[in-house]
Amino acid sequence: MSSLIHTIKNTIKKDFLTIVVGTLFFNIIVWYNGWPLITSDSGAYVSSGMGITVPVDRPIFYGIFLMIVSLRKVVWLVTLWQGFILSFLMVQFAHLALKMESQFQQILLVVLTSILTASSWYVGQLMPDIFTPILFLALLNFIISEEGHLKKSFLGIAFYAILTHHSHLIIAITFSVFLLAYGRLFKQWSLNLLDTKRIATIVVSAWFCICTANLIKGNGFTLSKVSHVFLMGKLCENGILNEYLKDNCDMEPSPLCDFRDKLPVHAYDYVWQENGVLKALGGWDSSKQFSNKILKQTITQPKYIKMHILESIEATYQQLLLYKIGDGLNLFPEGTYQHKVMQEHFDSGNSMFIQSKQSKNLLNLITFNNILLYAFILISTLGLLVAIIFYKRSYLSLLIITIGFVLCNAFVTATFANILPRLNSRAQWLIPMVCLLILIDVISQSLKKAKAVPII
Repeated sequence: MSSLIHTIKNTIKKDFLTIVVGTLFFNIIVWYNGWPLITSDSGAYVSSGMGITVPVDRPIFYGIFLMIVSLRKVVWLVTLWQGFILSFLMVQFAHLALKMESQFQQILLVVLTSILTASSWYVGQLMPDIFTPILFLALLNFIISEEGHLKKSFLGIAFYAILTHHSHLIIAITFSVFLLAYGRLFKQWSLNLLDTKRIATIVVSAWFCICTANLIKGNGFTLSKVSHVFLMGKLCENGILNEYLKDNCDMEPSPLCDFRDKLPVHAYDYVWQENGVLKALGGWDSSKQFSNKILKQTITQPKYIKMHILESIEATYQQLLLYKIGDGLNLFPEGTYQHKVMQEHFDSGNSMFIQSKQSKNLLNLITFNNILLYAFILISTLGLLVAIIFYKRSYLSLLIITIGFVLCNAFVTATFANILPRLNSRAQWLIPMVCLLILIDVISQSLKKAKAVPII
């Protein structure tokens, strides 16, 4: 353990300036806002960590991360640590993927990424979404690095990233399958048997930890006591629930049959609507028996299996089109749950939170979204063209694997959760990040060649 810590310290020391610059720039939106960004879920994560209470609908581990790194009172430390981890992994990624050793080039990469992509908006949130790109970078660094303590540290970071959100369990599995297939086809950056076993181990270990936390809480040895609610919400959103009720209400009446014409359009409305269908049926616990029956039948009968496949493809496509920041960044004035939680647990949780641009509705999201969208299109197009023109195998591999991860994220979130900009954008900014890495490398290589040409 001491040698592992020593290796990590030396690595950070070597790249310290770049990592610090990256940490500060990835917090640029926090400085702009005057407070970390808060979503409608932030309060639940903060409360779970500060009170060491296991929520019924999400893992406790991001809350524990918040509690530890904030020292229970300094909210700024949370986003600084998130920026630090991301910067550390990005610098190592540049080292390992393209042998980028120039400090100037590395700083240019983290600065441009923080300004021209949605990355800083996710670093700046009190949400586990930043651990989605952290999972990608940690896993890829683990795969392409040589045996040693640094490789183990990447695996450890990936393990904790998986713990922070239920979707990360499935994303880690699907991305690993993708990497196995990619390695077989293209013979580069492939998963060997030992690394495959290691990744499988951390996925199973994360599943075990989440289930054990729920067992200790009294929710049973399960990922979530209320998973049926979210899955039913998804059936509601994709139309399968309505089709099921149409086919079965006459022969097998369900409590939902009385609400067939009142089903909400979106999954989150089914789950969270205060006076919605679920509330009328008695709430989360009361709906478990008939929900599980419907869920079981829709994944075992051929008609609904086909619908699941088609709806999943369509939902994934829709999710990929949503590159947008601001989703969930609502106003939380005094008296709201989010405001009460921030005031209770963090220093300056009242005055600075209320004075933030988010609280005053001054984030100017339309302008930022336009800038980020144009930057995404321009940088991604240039990166793709350069990769094709120069036809360097490492460039193409970087793009294919990154796009593969973005597809995995979109598939998992759209199929099992919601079609939301937040869930797609948290990973999709990785594409322009990788394109920036490629462009910086191409320009630097071109400059080196130009200097090497003798002047006649």
